[in-house]
Amino acid sequence: MNFKFSDLIELEPLEKLVDHFYRIIGLPIAITNADGKLLLRRGGEDICMKFHRTGRLSLQRCRKSDALIIDRWLEGPYIGYRCLNGLMEYAAPIVVENQHMGTVFTGQILHEPPDESYFRRQAIELGFPVDKYMAALRRVPIIPRPMVEPFIMFLAQFGEVLAVMGLDRLRRLETQKSLMETQELMEEKIRERTAELNEMGMKMQSLSRELMKVQEDERRRLSRELHDEVGQALTVVKINLQSLLQSSALPPERLEDSIKIVDDTLQDIRNLAMSLRPALLDDLGLDATLHNYLATYSQRTGLATVLNCDLGGKRLPRDLETACFRVTQEALTNVLRHSHASMVRVDISAEESEVVLSVFDNGRGFDVNAATGTQGKSLGLLGMRERVAQIGGQMFIESEPGCGTRVVAVFPLLEQQVPGGGR
Repeated sequence: MNFKFSDLIELEPLEKLVDHFYRIIGLPIAITNADGKLLLRRGGEDICMKFHRTGRLSLQRCRKSDALIIDRWLEGPYIGYRCLNGLMEYAAPIVVENQHMGTVFTGQILHEPPDESYFRRQAIELGFPVDKYMAALRRVPIIPRPMVEPFIMFLAQFGEVLAVMGLDRLRRLETQKSLMETQELMEEKIRERTAELNEMGMKMQSLSRELMKVQEDERRRLSRELHDEVGQALTVVKINLQSLLQSSALPPERLEDSIKIVDDTLQDIRNLAMSLRPALLDDLGLDATLHNYLATYSQRTGLATVLNCDLGGKRLPRDLETACFRVTQEALTNVLRHSHASMVRVDISAEESEVVLSVFDNGRGFDVNAATGTQGKSLGLLGMRERVAQIGGQMFIESEPGCGTRVVAVFPLLEQQVPGGGR
């Protein structure tokens, strides 16, 4: 325990109590820390204050008597002794958890009438004026021992009670301080971890954007290679087969079958090229691309499609056009896989500061929370949300079982739209 008695108590209530006792009983009282530092004093006899503690030799005797307390405080609940200057002194240690915290002193009294001849000789020995010294001696209280012992014990025990209460209060404060420090440390760790996670999230978003860019570039390259190289090669093969059909002795059925296979393969390549990256998106923009894509989608799936595209005849930034097309593409893929719809409507409009894309189907709908919760397995929806978020947008899904589904993406329009451009 690293506390002193003065750390554990409030002196004001203790001073009031000591004042009352002094006025009732007339006994001088002093309380010190364990190291002897005086905390409070009430009363004091003239023979001690004006004589014994002013002379060189008598003061030495007082200090020896005080030191006796420190050496003997473990001998009992209190110590009563006759000081080296002839008066009775009492002291009781204040002990908290087996540690000496302070000391209560009282005394400067006599238990019986003094031997005046002894004190007269002492006055002469110590060099004090005999008449004044003897007058001070006659003012010393004469109090029987049985009256002193309960009083000194009460003060010591009362001091211990105050100290225990104070110790409990300080320990609570220390615990609160420790908890606050721990909380601050945890909050700092959380802030650091949050900053790390935010930084990692930003890096992941940057990597994801770069990956999507690389993916789109690769899709564009593959789409053009399929269209320009493979498509052209198959077209040449078809022309050659048609020439053979007119001049060859081979059965026409075999050649016509080969021509059909080439036609089907060409159509598959066109569809694949469109899926990878429609050339129209780079050349003519989002409006023309969506019209072409929905027409092909309707022909391929048999679903009725409606497109309302209001972009004011302007091109959107290239990243935004790509995001709108990919969200529409994924939403239409989900319709085909899951909704059992008969109609799909796509609405897209550009306002002053945002672009709003809506894809609605009249299918069977689904539970949005189940599909997008932590246990949901709809990677398509997650991918759509991520793509929208990459360019600062937000995506909302409105659906209920039996009521169809609406996917809405709202994008901020951060770059200047330019007629006929995509930057």
